[in-house]
Amino acid sequence: MHNLPSPDAPAANTRLVEHKGAKVATHFSNARQEGIFWLLADAGLYPYVKEQYVGSAAFRQKVDELKVPEGGNLINSVRVEALHKSIGGLIRSVATRREAAGKRKAAGAEFVALYNELEPQELTHLATDQLLASTIAPTAADFQDQLTKVPSTTTWQLLGTTVHEDYRPGTTPRLDKLEKAHYGYEMQTQAMAKKVKLLIDDVVRKVKALTPDDVRFLEARETQQYWVVFERDSVGREIIALVLAGLGDAQVIGQLYDLLDPV
Repeated sequence: MHNLPSPDAPAANTRLVEHKGAKVATHFSNARQEGIFWLLADAGLYPYVKEQYVGSAAFRQKVDELKVPEGGNLINSVRVEALHKSIGGLIRSVATRREAAGKRKAAGAEFVALYNELEPQELTHLATDQLLASTIAPTAADFQDQLTKVPSTTTWQLLGTTVHEDYRPGTTPRLDKLEKAHYGYEMQTQAMAKKVKLLIDDVVRKVKALTPDDVRFLEARETQQYWVVFERDSVGREIIALVLAGLGDAQVIGQLYDLLDPV
């Protein structure tokens, strides 16, 4: 471990940064900041530090203004790191969830097309065989209207009442295809719901494993700003904000289920 000077001591700023004959002065605020810079600049592993400090005024200003370290795990907690990775997995699942929503919509559209192809006797079969909640089958137009919206419980009920899980495939080729289309929609919905639940459960477990020191660090204003701003995706920021707001309240974290409910 390097013996760095105190952040409370002023920086000396007596040493010039040199690169290819050019020299510039430093303008650090404290001795710790200055010590970290020269530790990196002299290590030989980061040649760009001196090069950019001398050659780029914007880089130099950014370094000079970085008075204290910024990061999401400055206390090097394995629990904070695990939580960060778990949240990352949940955020990345958003893209997968959007893709799955597209597949569910496609599966529903296939159902509509197949429903429209049914002959009158097949529609009668669906009704008289008690595979519908009522004797009047929902029209394809009703379901198509639902497909233009975010998949909802209403949409699911509309599918669920159209072809019952006890349906015996093979009555006619068209009814067989209709059942398979329903099954595809059902699998898309259930698979994504299960994945999201597992990811949220993992985040909750990681939160429960945090120590009081971990929680104090994560509750600090600087840490919360870093974590939320660091994530550019709006849903990602909302996920992080909910987790940070619910560090001591499982009910708040439970709102993740509402935010990411794939049904």
